[in-house]
Amino acid sequence: MKKQRKTVIRSLVIAMFTVLCSMPGAYCNPIAQHQKLLLLTSDSDETSVRMSQNIQSVLKTARLNFTTLDAGSYELGKHLDTLNKSDDLVVVIAPNLTEINLFSPLIDYVNKGGKVFFAAGGTGDSPLQGLLGVEEFIQVETLSGLDPKLNIFPGMNKMHQGVLAFRSYSSKVRLADGARVIIEAEKNLPLAWTYRFGKGEVLVFNSDRLSEYTFCGLFIQLCSMLNDYFVSTIFNAKVVFIDDFPSPIPSGSEFSILSNYDGRSYEEFFRDIWWPDMKAIGKKYDIKYTCLALGNYENSVKMPPIPISEQMRGNIKYYGNDLLANGDELGIHGFNHASLLMSDYKDALYEIGYTPWGSIDDMVTSLSKLREVLREILGPREYFTYVPPMNMMSRAGKEAVLRVFPHIRCFAGLGDPFYDESGVLHQEIGPDPNFPQVYALPRFSSGHLYKSEDMYFIFSHLAAFGLLSHFVHPDDILDPERSYNKPWQEMHEDISRKFREVYEKLPFLRGMTTKDFVTEQFKLLNIAVYANRHGNAITINYSRDAGTMYHYLRLNNGMTIKSVTNGKARSINDAGVLFMIEGHKSPVTITLEPMEKTRQ
Repeated sequence: MKKQRKTVIRSLVIAMFTVLCSMPGAYCNPIAQHQKLLLLTSDSDETSVRMSQNIQSVLKTARLNFTTLDAGSYELGKHLDTLNKSDDLVVVIAPNLTEINLFSPLIDYVNKGGKVFFAAGGTGDSPLQGLLGVEEFIQVETLSGLDPKLNIFPGMNKMHQGVLAFRSYSSKVRLADGARVIIEAEKNLPLAWTYRFGKGEVLVFNSDRLSEYTFCGLFIQLCSMLNDYFVSTIFNAKVVFIDDFPSPIPSGSEFSILSNYDGRSYEEFFRDIWWPDMKAIGKKYDIKYTCLALGNYENSVKMPPIPISEQMRGNIKYYGNDLLANGDELGIHGFNHASLLMSDYKDALYEIGYTPWGSIDDMVTSLSKLREVLREILGPREYFTYVPPMNMMSRAGKEAVLRVFPHIRCFAGLGDPFYDESGVLHQEIGPDPNFPQVYALPRFSSGHLYKSEDMYFIFSHLAAFGLLSHFVHPDDILDPERSYNKPWQEMHEDISRKFREVYEKLPFLRGMTTKDFVTEQFKLLNIAVYANRHGNAITINYSRDAGTMYHYLRLNNGMTIKSVTNGKARSINDAGVLFMIEGHKSPVTITLEPMEKTRQ
């Protein structure tokens, strides 16, 4: 009788909880129920630490709810008991599986229906070998190539060793019957596979490459393949920077590079050919440019600053007014091309032939000269975006920029926030760690040229964050290394092809200026996202409503979307299992139905 009473009470609580979650503006208590991840981490070596840092950063940016636990903790069983075996995911980031002290709870968890992703592969001599679906670990090898056997994500379906030097430390293995290979390396060696164990399932990524931030999209999409459903949050945006534009243009003409432009000078080429072509590309593929003004290419840090030339003043007037009329953004690159670093970075500057600034005041003086010229030519304006020359910048440099341009709200450097490179502005997406009123927006890719390796990493970041953040230089064509000595006709086709592929595979991505993007993101800061499932409905709840949110949803249970309340859905792959969800307000309710029914 007591048992029946408890069952009735439990049913009533669940029913009340479901009703509350569906009320307008409500969100589910994260303690009660939501999809979450448990990360088993290790600090035993540099690769493990780097992998853990990268994965946690990616999960945070994707607004996925996770907790971490040391792989050697004796609390593992207790943590596993708190998980929902159908919807939650365990991610093991310990390459050395012998670090896991309690094998039995993990094996039992999967046997009873749990899902585990071994993100760093594993070695032999482990009681978990049977759980991984491995009959025999033969040896560790350096393998090349990545050849998916199913749709991981648009643009990420083919990456062979001949296309990309994808090399990793992997285990040569003999898999058990029933293991399903989903990615192969060279010689058909398994690089990733799934394996059913009891009522549950594991996925093994047999590589150390997730220690690199550039593989963020592969990680997120592999995470999404085990559970019946998986929801992550994306930016849904394309932001393209043009560094050094407007800037001084060298005199002369090089026919072998410009080719077939009737002997035009460089200045005439950029005015009559390059910039009109770039504007046409932007219009065709929904790209808005954030252009970064540079006063001169001098690297002098001596005071007083070298005056800005009349030619450059003319470029600012012509291109500045034109790009603003085109709906693009004008930001700041610098008075000159000297990175805003002082003597504490002299070794890093010496390597690139630059000289450290003497003081913050000297940086301020030079930037003030650029501000004066911009005001004289374009009138009083507030500038929103700063990109450092050579992508190098210090805290002192940030302070100098904000003293001269107090309305700057975006610093844009490079991705891979845990890459240690002296002076280089490597960033994690979000508020700047030194000046939180400014948003850190790293650029993930660059250049006009089309390269298969570059495209893979472009789509990797799109798979993780739904964000294209790319930059080019107008003078790429004048640099033999950046242009491969290709004429503009070929470079034009390359940059068109690059943006065309993104546009065709993910047509929903919004072209945005940096100001548009960052202004939106500041409104959406600190909004927690909770996904949960009740029967044939998936609900996405927000801790507060502040604007439209965007998500990826993958379905792995033979279901598809029937309808969406408080939002929209769009299929983004041919298999009909991957969707982009546009959430207008909480709760976003996604009603599912069997895929077979929609095909009748």
